[in-house]
Amino acid sequence: MMITLELDTVDLAQIAESGQCFRMAPLEDGRWLVPMGRWMATARQRDARRIELSADGEDGTFLDAARRYFDADADYLTAIRAIDPSDAYLNAAAEAGRGIRILRQPLFETLISFIVSQNNNIPRIRTIIAKLCGGADKPFPEPKRLAAWTEDELRAIGLGYRAPYIRGAAERFDESEEARLLEMDYETAKASLMAYHGVGPKVADCVCLFALGHKEAFPQDVWVKRILARHYPNGFAQMDSPFAGVYQQYMFAYERERG
Repeated sequence: MMITLELDTVDLAQIAESGQCFRMAPLEDGRWLVPMGRWMATARQRDARRIELSADGEDGTFLDAARRYFDADADYLTAIRAIDPSDAYLNAAAEAGRGIRILRQPLFETLISFIVSQNNNIPRIRTIIAKLCGGADKPFPEPKRLAAWTEDELRAIGLGYRAPYIRGAAERFDESEEARLLEMDYETAKASLMAYHGVGPKVADCVCLFALGHKEAFPQDVWVKRILARHYPNGFAQMDSPFAGVYQQYMFAYERERG
């Protein structure tokens, strides 16, 4: 089946390189592999507002899944217009990354992916996650399947000290846990996620932003802390904005692009 999403702004390449997802990948024919939970979709950029998505099978839920995944009901241009005109750095970052959208990724996959991301680089994260899936084009394993891995098996694919964290999260996570987290507000969800062994404030914020849709979450890794120290030594005024997480993505992508 094939569908077209028309959004206020979208750029598949910018989203894939923004650090929020680790399984979107370019294909040789100009399309992108876009794993969306049980859907292993492909996407093609048509213009600055439209993307075309395809997946095998006939299922009326694909459109709804794609709209949710790409946060289709959100207005990102409003977030850009809300930036203080005097903030030269953030305005430049937003202009450079205006095609970025915050994906609503599967909760368990996001939790595991950002545990993997700790003290890691993006190419290595992608390699490890592909091994967990049994291939880059395979669905992410369900919690029970991942919990069946031994710590030695997890260490063997490069997880090192993270192995017990991954196994512990897989053993704990189930449908009731997901439903509970989805009902929580941002602060409560963040605190609950930090109860997982190996999940600190940064990983919890990433899960809140990229899986639970809490755009007020503002994950701070080494890149973002460096940006704040260099450009906002007196504090980042937008930290309490409802679009704080969107701005974090603009800043992160902008800084990585500039090196």
